[in-house]
Amino acid sequence: MSDNIVPIQDKGETVKETRRVPWIEFMLVLGGLLLTVLWVAGLLWAALLVLEWVWRWL
Repeated sequence: MSDNIVPIQDKGETVKETRRVPWIEFMLVLGGLLLTVLWVAGLLWAALLVLEWVWRWL
């Protein structure tokens, strides 16, 4: 009987996890968007610094 109870409890835990997954995915998507925005902003900033440096040499 105890062998049958363990999978049932595991299924209940997975159901609770699946209910929490949309919030986790939402936070991961927001974090990913924030990281990509910061990454693009960093690339643009570096490009502007390089252009300014090239402009000074010209």
